Amino acid sequence: MNKAPEAFRTISEVADDLDLPQHVLRFWETRFTQIKPMKRGGGRRYYRPQDIDLIKGIRHMLYDQGYTIKGVQKLLRENGNQFVMAIGNGNLAAIEASMPQVQPGMYTPTGAALDWVYDNLIEPSGPDDVKGPQIVILATDGEPNSCGDGNKQVTTDYQPSINALMKGTTKGAITYVISLADASGVFHDHLQQLANLGNPGAKGSATLYEPDSPDQLAASLMSLVGAAVGCKIQLNGEVDPDQACTGSVTLNGKALKCNEADGWKLVDTSHIELQGKACQTLMANKDFAVEAMFSCTAYRPD
Repeated sequence: MNKAPEAFRTISEVADDLDLPQHVLRFWETRFTQIKPMKRGGGRRYYRPQDIDLIKGIRHMLYDQGYTIKGVQKLLRENGNQFVMAIGNGNLAAIEASMPQVQPGMYTPTGAALDWVYDNLIEPSGPDDVKGPQIVILATDGEPNSCGDGNKQVTTDYQPSINALMKGTTKGAITYVISLADASGVFHDHLQQLANLGNPGAKGSATLYEPDSPDQLAASLMSLVGAAVGCKIQLNGEVDPDQACTGSVTLNGKALKCNEADGWKLVDTSHIELQGKACQTLMANKDFAVEAMFSCTAYRPD
């Protein structure tokens, strides 16, 4: 029997409706104090419609938007329950009403925007072999400035962007910069400075991407995404280097040759890397699958 929309729901009903394990719902109560289901005899939980909308919003931000728990906690503190509930129930009008009314071309708060990204989307652990590098792409078309004071005065200020890039780099993020403006002089130098700060591995010679057309912009984005994905792949075990080439590696079903320029090689006991054209093909086709198989004598699973 279908319940009325305003009816209370048990934890099992909410778990089924939102495709969430019950233990996750209980855990979220310990991390988000705003989730307060009614509790009756025996500790049974009963969720009201507003509780469910809030959980839907939290679920969306964590699972679909890539927020961390701390990021959602901050979102709740700064925007309130109603904002996250509106996300949960798809109430676009309520979401728009809670956002500042800014017209295109008015402000470019680059520093504040980067701060938010580094605080909410970047884990402090930085890149690792499992998750890969944490990449931020800054595409900007105007000089960084504030959102104006009480008199609506907008002032150019480079320092917040510099401070934000330094924060992101400290947390392990790599930030690439794309200029969508006809930058010159001090502004161009500032963007180059951000590019260098965001990619310390370039040792002061990071690329500032300056596409002249939509096609060049698309090519720049593809090259950055490809570099983020990379061609080095972690195995779920260890391979005997002396027997590595007895294994089989395929790219989207096509066999690759071991230790050849356009094939693959064993980097270390836990990683293989595609080479040459095989690597280029993988980076240009993100839905392609790589499969590696080794015999029991050559391979030891984790």
